[in-house]
This record gives sequence, C-alpha cells and structure tokens, in this order.
Amino acid sequence: MQYNDLKPYDSTPIVLAGSGSQLKVGKNAILNVNVKQDRTTYVYNGREYSFEVKDAPIIRTAAGTEFIVEPKGNFIVNVDIPGKRDILQMEKGALFRFNDANKIDLRFTKNNVDLNSNLINMADGHFDVDVQGVKIWKHSQLNEDEPTYSWSPMFGMNIPYKNEKVVASSKNPFIAASVSDEMVKNFKDNFQTNQGTQRLLFEHIPDTYAALEDKNGKIVGLDENNATPTPLSIVTNKKPTGETVIKGLTVPGSYVRLTAKHPAEEIVPSYVNELASIKHEVKSPVTSEGESDLLTEMKGNYTFSPEQTEASGGKFEVVLPKEIVFNPATIIHAYAFKAGKTAIAEKQVQDVLPPEAQKKAIYLIKGSSTELKAQDFVEKVKDSNPINLGFDYRFKDESQLKKNELGVHPVDIMIKDQPQNLFIKDKKVFYPEQNEATIPSELRVYDTANVIEAQDVEWKVNDILSLSASERKNKLKIDSQLKGFTINSATNGVTDKTNSITYEMPTIPNKGGTFEVEFKLNETKKKIILKVVPSDVTMTKKYVYKDQPELSIYTDLMNEDSNSIEKTVKTEKVNIGSDLNINEPFYTGYTLVETSVAIGTEVGSTVPTKVPDKDFTITYLFDGKIGITEPTDIDFNQIAVNKTGVTEHQPKDSPVVKVENTLRPKEPTKNYYLTVKLRDKIKNKKTNTAYLGNLVYRSDLLTGVKNISETEASSITNVNQLIQEVPLKSSQPDEGLVLQQFSGNLAGEYVGTLEWDFSNTL
Repeated sequence: MQYNDLKPYDSTPIVLAGSGSQLKVGKNAILNVNVKQDRTTYVYNGREYSFEVKDAPIIRTAAGTEFIVEPKGNFIVNVDIPGKRDILQMEKGALFRFNDANKIDLRFTKNNVDLNSNLINMADGHFDVDVQGVKIWKHSQLNEDEPTYSWSPMFGMNIPYKNEKVVASSKNPFIAASVSDEMVKNFKDNFQTNQGTQRLLFEHIPDTYAALEDKNGKIVGLDENNATPTPLSIVTNKKPTGETVIKGLTVPGSYVRLTAKHPAEEIVPSYVNELASIKHEVKSPVTSEGESDLLTEMKGNYTFSPEQTEASGGKFEVVLPKEIVFNPATIIHAYAFKAGKTAIAEKQVQDVLPPEAQKKAIYLIKGSSTELKAQDFVEKVKDSNPINLGFDYRFKDESQLKKNELGVHPVDIMIKDQPQNLFIKDKKVFYPEQNEATIPSELRVYDTANVIEAQDVEWKVNDILSLSASERKNKLKIDSQLKGFTINSATNGVTDKTNSITYEMPTIPNKGGTFEVEFKLNETKKKIILKVVPSDVTMTKKYVYKDQPELSIYTDLMNEDSNSIEKTVKTEKVNIGSDLNINEPFYTGYTLVETSVAIGTEVGSTVPTKVPDKDFTITYLFDGKIGITEPTDIDFNQIAVNKTGVTEHQPKDSPVVKVENTLRPKEPTKNYYLTVKLRDKIKNKKTNTAYLGNLVYRSDLLTGVKNISETEASSITNVNQLIQEVPLKSSQPDEGLVLQQFSGNLAGEYVGTLEWDFSNTL
C-alpha cells in the first residue's frame, strides 16, 4: 500500500479502523505502508495536488478493534517524515495478533525522527504473538545486520501496553517463552517500543520438516493435508532374518523424535509397538522465566539431537535389532522440532503376509447332496495383522469338487484377509490391499458309511526284534496311519471308530518276509501289506596267528597271490537271520588252529549257524608252516649218444620248485635254504647201467655250479620270501638244471629221483 497520493485534505491517519471492527492481513498477503515525505506534489485528474500529514499517527484503530496478521502474512510500515508521531496507535482494549508471520516491520527510516515519537501506542491493549524471531533497533541504529537486541525463537508472547510503554498488570501480564530462561528474562527486561526506538521487527522462523523413507527407498514427505501415509520400507515378518532400518530426512539442526504406535492401541493395548526401548514423552520444547532449563531435558527426550542432524545434513537413521518386529498397520511417527517450528511425518508398516491356515478334509458319501463351502475346508485360520475384520473364502477351482467320484480329491482354498490397517484423516478412511493365500485341502468321497484308512508298511527286522507282540501290534497301528470312522449321511459328520478296528498280527521270523494284514470295522474290511526286510549288521573277519595275534596273516596267501601283500581284516554287511557259513577255502600255506566268534561284546567259541542281530567278529587263528611243491617229472627229452667229449642238455619244459614259508613273520631273522640230492644214481631203465655224466645246477658260469649227487645235498638257493618260485630252466642254455653227458653211454631211457628239502639248516 503506497501512500504517495493523499488528497490535500488528508491530514488523518493512513489506516483507520472503527470501534469493534477487525483489520486482517490474510495468509501470505502483504500490507506495505510507505510514507516518504511530509508534503508531496502529485497529479490527480489532470490537477496538481499537495497534502500534509500533520501530527496524526500513521496507523490508527478505535477501541476494541482487532488487527490480525495471519501465518506467512506481511505488515510493513516505513515512515520517512520528520516530526513527532506514532506509527501504530490503538485505542483501549485493542488487540494486535499474529502467529508465524513472515514479517511485521515497523520503522522510522531516517535519523531525524523526533525522539518523542513511538513505534506503538496502545491504550491498555496488548500484542498476542507466537513463534517469531524478534529484533529491536534503538535510535540512530539503522544497520539492518546489527540490531540492538535479538531474541529467537520466542513463543506465546503476551505483550501488554499502557499507552506508549510496555507495562504489565494482573489483568494484562507480560508473558513470553523460549528455549532458555536467560532469553526469556532478557526479552522482558529490554523489550520497549517507545521514545528512542527506531525499528521493531518480528521475523519468520524457517520451517522444519520431517520425511521417512518409503518402501521404494524414496524419501517423500506427506502432502499438506496429511491425507494418507505411504507404506514404510518396513514389512511385517514373524521370523526376521536381519535388522530393521528406519531412515528419514529433516532440516539440519532439528531435533527428531521417532515413535511407533498401532491403531489397535485403544482396542488391544498389547498391540502397541515402541522403537527399541525409545519411549519418549512429548514435552513442551519451550520454557518461561523461572522454570528449569529444558534444553538438556529435550536432548534426552529426542531420538536425534540438533548436533547429529546438523552433522548428517539432515539425514537420520535408526537400526533396530532383529528381535524388534512391527505388527502390520503400525504407524512410525517422526516428529521434528527446530527453533519452535515442528513437523510430522508418518508411514505405516505394510501387511504383506497372507493369512495362514491348516487344511481340514471333508468326508462325504458318494452322491451326497450336501452344499460344500470353502471355509469348511480349513481350520485354525490366523493372520499376522492383529486387527482384522475377517477373511474371505473361495474355491480356486470348483471343478475339484468331485462329489460323485470315489477317492481323495485335492481342493485348493483361497483365503483373503480383510486387514484393518486403516488410517483416518479428515474423515477419510484408507485401507490397504488384501493379501491372499492358497491352502491345499482335500475332499474324501467313500461308498460306505464305515471307512477304514491305512497304508502299507515296511519294517526292518532290527526295528522289531526287541518288541513284544502287543508292542508290534501298536506299532503297526501307528505306522499304517490306521483310521476308522463312520460318516453320517444326513449331516456328513464323522465319528471316530479307530479303536473299534480289529486285526491279527502275523508271526514274523528273524529273516523277515512279506505278510498280509486285514483290518475289520463291522462289515468293512481293508487289507494292507506288511513287508519286513532283513536288517544289516556288520560282519568282521580277522585272520591272525594264534600265539601272536598282532601279526595278521596275509591275503596274498589266502588268495594264492604273491604279488600283493595286505594285512587281512575283512568287513561286509550281512542280513540278520540269514545262513552263516564260516568255512572258507583256506590256502594250505597255513594251518587253521581255531575259530572264535564275538557277538557285540560277548566272545565265545561256538559259531552260530544264523547271522545274529548285532555286529559280530569271526576270528580265525592260524599257525604258519613250511612247504615245497616240486615238479612231478623233469624230462630232458631224447638226446643223441655222445661218441666223444661232453654235451649239456636243458629240461624239455620249464619246471619250477615252489617254496612257502609262512613261519617267516614269526622268525624274521632265520634263513631257510632249498637243497636237492639224488636218491640214487641215474641208471638205464632197462639194463640198470649207471649213467655216464653229471646233473648240475648252475646259477652262473663262474661260481654258481652245484653238482647234484646221491651222496650229499646241494643248496640251490637262499629263500627269504613267504612264497618263492625257483625256476629249473633258464633262458641261458648253460644255466639252471643242466644234464651233462659223457661218451660211452648205451642207447636207452635213463631215470633218477630227486629229493628236495627246505629248512633253516644246511
């Protein structure tokens, strides 16, 4: 409002309000009064006018009037004229009220203002002001950045006036509040707008805000009406696998308090959720003179301090332990406060879990006319949301309802919750989407009223060996899942008759078998197959020396295999009750002395004919021996009679002498030797004439020649193995067993007998 065009007769106040009237500057509106000079010349309807504002006030209201500036409104008066005057003059009982205004600015703009001028003159009136910053400049202090006094934030101010001075009375007290006692006291001591005051400014305190991260990870504040909360990033989970994190954003330097509340609190108090032991009480964030300082109290009363939000740029985050689980519909409430300004954000925990239920089989007699309802196929229905209006039931596929077909038919039931996750704002009710679950159930259709249900059973012999006859019978009842019942054809109700079923148990041998068991309920019969399979136990066989059991005998001798030597302990699985044959084709290189059997921990010499029901060990006790296996015939074939000199001949085939020494493991230091001699001279079989020549065993040409005669045994080789084969024919014509012929022999067949010996003496 620019007052540069006053009429010549305008020597009255610029704004004038009558008695009992109301002057209002609306929300976000601006009332700007600029009085630039005492006398002005201007053009009006083609004529030049001049005017004079004399000693009248700039703004004047009559008694009982109200001057109101709404939130974010602006009331600005700049006066640039000399002389004595008041900027705002209000008669008795008048009220100047504003709250959270953008700017209330009253000032004289020049130093030449009369020192008797007042910014405000109220005849027994008062200011009603809340949530503002306040500044005052004394006379001649025109620097906007250097006020004489500055107080912020200030709340709940009742500023009483008696004419041009601030004067408190019992009916009109001076009241103010702030965040510290010191600021309140300083404000009351120094707030005056009379002579000597150049400017009074009430400033807007910047708003704070609060926002919580939503389920998509975005931080979006609520709309102005707070109509409905968007879902929080938290979802309900009865068995949480990790921590719950709540994130949000506010103005840096704000206090932030987080709380959680469930809409069911007034219905079921136990449904109230709190944030990990954070149980803040909402306290006034301001203090009046004489009260205790609440700053420390506030810091302990909020989840995040101004220092924390300042350092984080306004971001806040709380991590809850995994044990903290929110029920669906819980509302997370973020309250922010800074310098008297507050903001609220809310988000609601989603109900994302469908209902839970157990199947309930429905029993019918074929052809029943009973109407089937989806809710009858389930029981123990529950939902994770403690507030639920109920459930909706339906068949997933009604073609599954095969009432005229015998058997067990699967039926899928769809259950949808009706959650009351409602949020009410401005008389609007908001519900979340419903969650639906599929519960598999079944329809059982029979042709008779009496029904027996049972399934085939398979046991292992070992599972029942220790059971009595009655215990076996009860076990069959349990394992076959035996059920008996009667269906009421009128109501389709089921009466349990399981204990009325009769049956006989078969005799089961230890080797098991397959048996048929018949159950009876009145005239109804049902047969099942009871299969009892042999149980396995471990049979261990040990082959050891009798007097030295730490020395196992060797599988190479058992298998007549001299190429691999392994200590003999054999294990195998055998069926309980099967025939037990302990006889084995033992190798003749050992002498079996004794056989013993250990069943479990019991040791005995009697060997059972059947496999016992416990792991058992058979121990074969052997003794070692020595032995020779010599060729039965050594044929040198036909040789020509030697007329002169000496000829040598090898055997026709490849004879071998096999030596066995199973005593060696017990006698590792003894040497055994293979020796041979002729029992008599080699003679002509027909004439009994002695053979002219020698039989020799030659291992090498220089030192290894052994003459074999009838007079003395010759050592063929030193034996140091359990089994050793000595070849009598060499690949070299002059080695091995060689028959030397001298001249003078008659033609004919010559024979002789070799005697072999194997001992540790020569």
